[in-house]
Amino acid sequence: MLVEAERVGSMLVLGRQLLDNAQSVSDDVTMTVELVDSVHRRWSSLHQSAGDVSCRLKQVLPVCESFHVGLTSVLAWIELAEDRCRWSSAAVRSANDVSRQLNGAQSLAADVERHRHNVDDVTSTGRQLLELADTERSDVEQELNSIEDRWTALDSRMYMYIESLFNAAGRCRAVICWVPTPPGKSWIFS
Repeated sequence: MLVEAERVGSMLVLGRQLLDNAQSVSDDVTMTVELVDSVHRRWSSLHQSAGDVSCRLKQVLPVCESFHVGLTSVLAWIELAEDRCRWSSAAVRSANDVSRQLNGAQSLAADVERHRHNVDDVTSTGRQLLELADTERSDVEQELNSIEDRWTALDSRMYMYIESLFNAAGRCRAVICWVPTPPGKSWIFS
């Protein structure tokens, strides 16, 4: 019986050790399950964020491309128009020179009026891009301001040039036919 008691005692000690080990394993398993759940929640959150970013990029990308294409086109046209607007007043020697340059200026004035909708489209697309984009606002705003400033300067310079042609026509005593005025403009100079 003593042997039996030792054997039962040793089994109890072994059982206690197994129970302690099982508890330790159970704690490890619980901690592992909690870590796996935490990783899964973080992955799900990251997956959702990536999906949101992807949807946003799908909205922003076409607008950005449209803005870039429109901006490039408008800037190229403005540069050409600015070159056309760099006439030399010294070249005016006769009524024919004034008449020829006035026709060129009238053509440019008509082109400026026709291209105004392109500038409006680019600025509208730029504003839409500003609403959609989270970053680079200052770059887009700077481009929009630059286009408007250059457009306004071109428009003013063109009409100042036409005014100088009318003055030159008066000096040359040229007979110039009536020149229709664009909306919001006046050919009456002081």
